[in-house]
Amino acid sequence: MALSEQSRNRMFTYFSTTDLGEEVTSEMLSYFPARDVEEPVTKEFLRSELSLTRLELRNEMSDLRAELRGEMGELREELRGEMGELREELRGEMGELREELRGEMGELREELRGETRALGKELRAEMRQQFFWLMSTMLVILGVLATLIVALH
Repeated sequence: MALSEQSRNRMFTYFSTTDLGEEVTSEMLSYFPARDVEEPVTKEFLRSELSLTRLELRNEMSDLRAELRGEMGELREELRGEMGELREELRGEMGELREELRGEMGELREELRGETRALGKELRAEMRQQFFWLMSTMLVILGVLATLIVALH
């Protein structure tokens, strides 16, 4: 409770004339509120202010939560859009790569067919040559055997 101005003056006058003196009396009176606004805080007032502060914080938190949800929703939509664009880009690039690969595989297939034909021709020619050499050798051996048989009889 605040002291009235009249009470403060009386106390100051009384105590300053005693052994305490003006300085100690002024210091002592500084611990007593001079106006209602300087009154010490009561538990009820503090509880009331804390309750109001909590309510304000809850409202602010609710507003911030709603704002955050909105921003997260916007970011989610942006991300979905960008992912869709990337998906389309990848599909296009994969299609191009698929076509390139098909073209290169076709070229390799034709190259392999040509090389296989050439190897087949070479193999046939080599086999023909080996066949003639083998037949010639067999005819010579048969001739030698026939000569030996005739000579031995």
